[in-house]
Amino acid sequence: MKRTIDEIIDNLISETKTNDRITSKLFDKNTEIASSNFISRQSGVVSGIRIAQSIYRKLSNKVTFQILKDEGSYVNRGDVLAVITGPVSEILKGEIISLNFVRYLSGVSSITNKYLLELNGLKCDLVYSNHTSPIYQDLIKKAFIDGGGKIYAEKKYYNVSRNLATRFNNYQEVVDKIRKIDNEITIICEVDDAVSFKEAKEANPDIIRICTTKDNILKECLEIGYKNVEAYGDFDLKKVRSIAKLGLKALVIPSLTAENNNLNIDLCFYKRLKNIPNKNN
Repeated sequence: MKRTIDEIIDNLISETKTNDRITSKLFDKNTEIASSNFISRQSGVVSGIRIAQSIYRKLSNKVTFQILKDEGSYVNRGDVLAVITGPVSEILKGEIISLNFVRYLSGVSSITNKYLLELNGLKCDLVYSNHTSPIYQDLIKKAFIDGGGKIYAEKKYYNVSRNLATRFNNYQEVVDKIRKIDNEITIICEVDDAVSFKEAKEANPDIIRICTTKDNILKECLEIGYKNVEAYGDFDLKKVRSIAKLGLKALVIPSLTAENNNLNIDLCFYKRLKNIPNKNN
């Protein structure tokens, strides 16, 4: 089920307050005030930093979160993304959930940016793949955009998958039916070889998407030719430029939003400011 960003954050905050009892007891007096940094251990593109800020704002009104590197900013190793100041216990409570978001979303934006740099100078876009968790999809889309990727507007396109196409006599039949339902929608027909490419071409969709990473099939389809052709698959970074040069208008690479695409970012305490007097002492 799709949830709003605020609902996701509220749920995580609630779980943190319920489960993190040991931290609360370690700092039960809550008098130690310190400052800490979000520091990048790798070069990349920042995303999710405002989510981290929202997490701390909702977790505690005693914590300040100053952003130094905003969404979409390029960072080098050692750059400080944000400064967090407040009671040590409150900072530690938000550490894991905030870092998880920033690491993952920055990882998505960073790998997307790396692929786009390989496509520099070519008329080939990187298009978002919907094969992500529906719960976090809005966050992941934002990270993909921060990295320079392109999003097809929801409800403005319809994807005719190979499985869907097999339930009709041909691509023409399904495309005609979609046009009758909504003549303004963008239709994408998925194919996986030259035979299905030719059939899809006759149906005149807005986009034909070739679902393969095999060079010979891509070349064969592109030799047939069409006005707007995309390729779908987990293309290697080293190959992506040569693939795009074949004449593709866009690439759809689902691995760009994989959960293991994390940017190495740490929370580091660097300064103890003061101890608040405890009235009970």
